[in-house]
Amino acid sequence: MCGLVMSGTLRKLVRQILLERIVEFDGVKYDIPDEEIQRIKDQLEMGYVGIGMPDEPDDRSYDVEKTVEKLLKDIPDNADKEKLQLVFNIYGSTLKDTLVKTIYNTDEDIASQLFSIEPTFGDHSFPSSVWNDLVNIHNPGRSNAIGRGEAALGLAIKGAIPDSGSGSHDLEIEGLGGVHVKDTAASGGLKKPDVPMGKGMTSEDMARPWYQSLKSASAKGAIKLGRGISVGLLKSNPKAILDEFAAITGKEGKLNYSELADEWEEDIVDSFLSSESWGDAGAIIFVDKGGLNFSIVAPEDAYPTRIENNSWRVGRKDAYPDGRFSAAFKQNLPTNESVLKAYLSEFIKGRNRI
Repeated sequence: MCGLVMSGTLRKLVRQILLERIVEFDGVKYDIPDEEIQRIKDQLEMGYVGIGMPDEPDDRSYDVEKTVEKLLKDIPDNADKEKLQLVFNIYGSTLKDTLVKTIYNTDEDIASQLFSIEPTFGDHSFPSSVWNDLVNIHNPGRSNAIGRGEAALGLAIKGAIPDSGSGSHDLEIEGLGGVHVKDTAASGGLKKPDVPMGKGMTSEDMARPWYQSLKSASAKGAIKLGRGISVGLLKSNPKAILDEFAAITGKEGKLNYSELADEWEEDIVDSFLSSESWGDAGAIIFVDKGGLNFSIVAPEDAYPTRIENNSWRVGRKDAYPDGRFSAAFKQNLPTNESVLKAYLSEFIKGRNRI
């Protein structure tokens, strides 16, 4: 292309092209060399540009493996080089291409930020703002799906190897084992996530006392059990559900309703952590969908929030200090007889004092 003096609009267009160094020319991906980038930038400052596109695009056509070689040269540690190559090769060609292109096109030295985060439980942040594009790389769907944050975490956390999208866990992290990754909705965020696990309930889940109590109460017409189990369902007729739970667990007459509510909650939480959906994971990582923060949560701090379409949803235990399920039961439970008697006794004693 010959040199020309550019209008403001054309200059903006060229600047936009330069922001994405790997572009397309005549339908062929084209990797603009560093020296050409600098030359064009210098000419832009003078309001003039001579963009030298190749006469034969194949001479400079983009090759993902050659770009990987360029990236690897910037990484001094051989172990990190092998790890980066492994992460790239796990994904299919389309995702690999997107991942390599995103890293290569950033203006920041991302090589020093790779595998820099220790996999400890608690809150973390990605190294810098350029990771936002990496966090948003995903491949939705049922087959070989990659959720938001998975690829970025595989590049940021020490000892993490991402799954191709076909396994029961999203990452394998040294010291933790298999780990789930879930991006959070803006409403709940990292503090109160409520996200789907992606697998349906199994016959083992439905054999647990908590579920059988709902099924029995539904069979007797006390509640309407469908494909969803929410706190609203538990509030609708807590006595009927807990009566069935007491009968199933052999606790009739042995516990008051408040205690039964607590045991019902313990059973559903244990059921979730024993489920195929949880899959004996070593942790779950909640990723801020719109930012750079994420939390690594231990199994004992993960929490089933509800059932939707017969599938588990998950959150954080510390978001429900009073217990989400037991608190729902207790809102509409009848006052326990022994508690009422004790209250009346104290009340009468107070009235008789002089």
